[in-house]
Amino acid sequence: MKKTLDTNINYLLELCKSFNQNSNLAKIQEAYLFAEQAHNGQFRKSGEPYVTHPLAVAMLLAELKVDDATIIAALLHDVPEDTSVSIEDVAAQFGEDVSHLVEGVTKLSKVKYVLNMEQYQVDCLRKMFLTLSQDLRVVIIKLADRLHNMRTLTAVAPEKRVRIALETMEIYAPLADRLGIWSFKWELEDLCFRHLYPLQFYKLTKELSLGQFERDELVKEMKDALGEQIVSKLQITNFEVYGRAKHLYSIFRKMERKQKTLSEIYDLFAIRVIVDKVSDCYAVLGLIHEMWKPKAGRFKDYIAAPKVNGYQSLHTTVFGVDENLIEFQIRTKSMHEQAELGFAAHWAYKDQGGSKAVNEKNMAWLARLKDLQENIHDNKEFIEGVKVDLFNQRIFVFTPRGEVKDLPEGANAIDFAFAVHSNVGYRCQGAKVNGKIVRLETPLKTGDVIEVLTTKNIIGPKRDWLRVAATVRARSRIKAWFRRQDRDANMHSGLELLERELAFFGKGKVSDLNEAKKNDLLQTFTSYKSFEDLLVAIGEGEISQRTVLKKLFSEQELLHGKVVATVRNDEVEKPQVYIQGERDVMITYAKCCLPTPPAPIIGYITRGRGVTVHTTDCRCVKNLALDRLVHASWLHPNAVTKYHVMVIIEAQDRVGLLRDILQELARYNVNVVNLRIHPRDELGNVRDEMVVEIVSVDQITAVLDSILSITGVLRAYQMVEAQSL
Repeated sequence: MKKTLDTNINYLLELCKSFNQNSNLAKIQEAYLFAEQAHNGQFRKSGEPYVTHPLAVAMLLAELKVDDATIIAALLHDVPEDTSVSIEDVAAQFGEDVSHLVEGVTKLSKVKYVLNMEQYQVDCLRKMFLTLSQDLRVVIIKLADRLHNMRTLTAVAPEKRVRIALETMEIYAPLADRLGIWSFKWELEDLCFRHLYPLQFYKLTKELSLGQFERDELVKEMKDALGEQIVSKLQITNFEVYGRAKHLYSIFRKMERKQKTLSEIYDLFAIRVIVDKVSDCYAVLGLIHEMWKPKAGRFKDYIAAPKVNGYQSLHTTVFGVDENLIEFQIRTKSMHEQAELGFAAHWAYKDQGGSKAVNEKNMAWLARLKDLQENIHDNKEFIEGVKVDLFNQRIFVFTPRGEVKDLPEGANAIDFAFAVHSNVGYRCQGAKVNGKIVRLETPLKTGDVIEVLTTKNIIGPKRDWLRVAATVRARSRIKAWFRRQDRDANMHSGLELLERELAFFGKGKVSDLNEAKKNDLLQTFTSYKSFEDLLVAIGEGEISQRTVLKKLFSEQELLHGKVVATVRNDEVEKPQVYIQGERDVMITYAKCCLPTPPAPIIGYITRGRGVTVHTTDCRCVKNLALDRLVHASWLHPNAVTKYHVMVIIEAQDRVGLLRDILQELARYNVNVVNLRIHPRDELGNVRDEMVVEIVSVDQITAVLDSILSITGVLRAYQMVEAQSL
């Protein structure tokens, strides 16, 4: 056995050197010796030393021409999980890149699979593999690991064999297809076919062997004929033509899908033509159609329109010798490499004077993968570029029974509880994540196992859950609960919020709204049957009071509304205006432009109302009579009217909260006149009351909106009645 291992490691080193002249063979051999020592005394079910497995996985990956780090990680991928060696030991010996790959494979090994999963659950698990790995090289290592395990599956107990084969068929083979590694995909499917459907497997194998000689002769005759014509008619000398038998599982699946016997399936073999240039592909296609009649509807151009995994080729099926159907696949050498190696082809080393260069193709095969820079020549840069971004806005977590739940990034135990069932959410009192009790608002991570702690009786959610719930389902269920439980309280809260908003813009009270305006609102918000229902919705947070106000008044009316604030006459000097050098002139300020210092102004003599002051760039000035326009200027050009407004901020207390609020105020050039901070309540919330100086409605509106975006802020609003601090 020792001699066999030595032969295999030497083969691995030679293989690495064959596609990468700069491969660190000493480091690869060191990794093998490290794994051999760590697994010393461990054996596989087959009785072989355990180290034969990681060595075989590394050789599979070397055939894909991956980078050194991936091969070293393959040799070490079971060390932290099955031996006393830690991931820190791996990092110290082989570097962070290798240790991250090994750690990623270890995480994937812990992903649970349950027999007879629904398709939705299977899809979630596939996505989870890509999300959890954060580096697609981890998935490639795991695929190679599974392929070698499938090759040696006969050593495993029959019941476990079926579970592993089913998991491979539903999770790993589709992943290999998604990554375009067809050499893995087809072998995985055929091995699964053997263990999941043994009777059909052996029956089909026997039936295929009966006509093998005749099919070989047929393929040879057509290959030879095509090869001669390519040379003589197309003057192409650098090409390959060879026959390829269709894979067993694909034949079986076609028989099942079309309800046909093997004798009724004609295209059991394909002839593959490999040339240098794309133009040669189409030239060979035309030649094939000249020599044999094509079958209608069986031509596919995957060169012009590649598959999502990057596969490119021309496919056509023709009536060959004796009217037998034969499929032809025509592609370039680079397309063939992509088809066989898939994603891993991007780490294939080219002989360019000893320099390392990766394949320059852009990764168009992964539709939702982040855009990569074109023409990347640095291997490490390319690896960074292909970190998984495919499902970066979703997480995949487990129930204690192994059921997968698909949630948005940032979701917590509250979202999880309502994802399981509404009653679980209503009875939720706490949660355990991976066996440890956590706060309900703690964000979950892909791979977490969540157990919801519930009471026997339905108690109901808390109002502050609306603030932390990330999913629409959770928020809608929480709102529905309070809608049923607290209609009156929500109506009162909605009335209060709308009153504040109206008062802030100087638009009176809710009681001032006539029936016509209320009916107009109900025509706009058609999901509410009465004005009271609309107030309830505002109180629940289903609709904002600002949205309602914008339906009641135009933007112009709101911008020119009165700012509610209290300020003594002796606190702020009112702006005064010179009209033609005189200051004791009756003036009014135009509502169309709301002139404020230091904007340039002009006067317009009215009948009976003195002089109306406009800004010089006001659109209305263009339409005024020129003989009634007079010169106007501010008495104090730099004076700006300021209003004192009390702002209330309610927030979840945390370190740096006040700093963040003051930074936002400073960003809008707002001065704080006074400040009072109330003690933290039992929920950990604080209330800050501050008097600030503002110059316009627009300014305070922008400030409040900005404060509301600060992490932890629950509410930010202006007091209608100013209070002294």
